[in-house]
Amino acid sequence: MDFKTIVYGCGDGIAKITINRPERMNGYNETMVKEMCAAIDLARQDNDVRVLIITGSGRAFCAGGDISGAPESRSRFHGHPMGHMLEMREGFISW
Repeated sequence: MDFKTIVYGCGDGIAKITINRPERMNGYNETMVKEMCAAIDLARQDNDVRVLIITGSGRAFCAGGDISGAPESRSRFHGHPMGHMLEMREGFISW
């Protein structure tokens, strides 16, 4: 799987996920959450993995949720001052 917001690597019994959005202080978004879940599933399915390390690139591990959203978003919350946050929260709850 090709990841856009994280880097996943595995070797010698160690899986490593690096949150890779340093320009946003690694703030998470819906894409990152999906990719993190997929990477964790990869590690869980690998019987050789004994350790999972999660780290962040740049100067911050994770600044929290990135509520800036994508400008092309046209969710039912479009135009609401907190629309991106509401959209992200709704998407996470469905998981």
